Amino acid sequence: MKKLMKLSMLSSGLMALGIMASSGVNAQGACSVAYDTVNSWGNGGQYKVTITNNATAKTSWELCWSFAGNDTIPNLWDGVLTQTGKNVCVKNAPYNPNLAANGTATFGFLVNNPGTIPTAFTLNGAACGGNASSVASSTPSSVPTTSSSRSSTPTTSSRSSSSVSGAAARWLLDATNSTFNFVTVKKSTAGVETPESMTFSQLQGTVAANGQATLTIPLASISTGNVIRDPRMQNLLFESAYLPNLHFTTQLDLTA
Repeated sequence: MKKLMKLSMLSSGLMALGIMASSGVNAQGACSVAYDTVNSWGNGGQYKVTITNNATAKTSWELCWSFAGNDTIPNLWDGVLTQTGKNVCVKNAPYNPNLAANGTATFGFLVNNPGTIPTAFTLNGAACGGNASSVASSTPSSVPTTSSSRSSTPTTSSRSSSSVSGAAARWLLDATNSTFNFVTVKKSTAGVETPESMTFSQLQGTVAANGQATLTIPLASISTGNVIRDPRMQNLLFESAYLPNLHFTTQLDLTA
């Protein structure tokens, strides 16, 4: 089993967040599928799918569905995506293949041009049934906040949660105006140490209505300023084929 690398982040990033609404739908049958809208912003959205296996334990899983419109998924984490036209299948990642009886598996993704939320799913070819409705939408506004360090150590603040169109408000990271950097030190044969700043070209992040903040970094988006070093960092340090995303989480004090 591949080892998971620990990172020491030596600088903080700026996250610009916009207010968003959320909604959730569920499909039930041989398996249960919770297809939740984490954020929605007109021509795009972020979604979280949780699969509950109501059948026997599985050593690998694949969830499939079809979009009704022209939805496309540009980025997905904690699973392996295949999309052909309207048809979508998500297989387990190399690190999360097992799905116990009554166990769950979760993955997240972004959607361009989201339409009606799908209601019919199959898990390893077995149909899940159910009805679902409701897609949330809102107009984003931008508020900057900062975060530093890894896991649950940051101390940050955000304006308290409000409501948008009757739904719980959420905040979405503005990737265009956000950066996250870290520093490595290169030592020459002569013993000279040279610090080098590196970054990632992709970032995702949310603050939920309960104040839980998550920053997700797709590790394959590492940008070192050296096209030869980039794939080495992806494959040798991060092993991004096995662990595609790095997640930082913290709990914000909404009363602040």
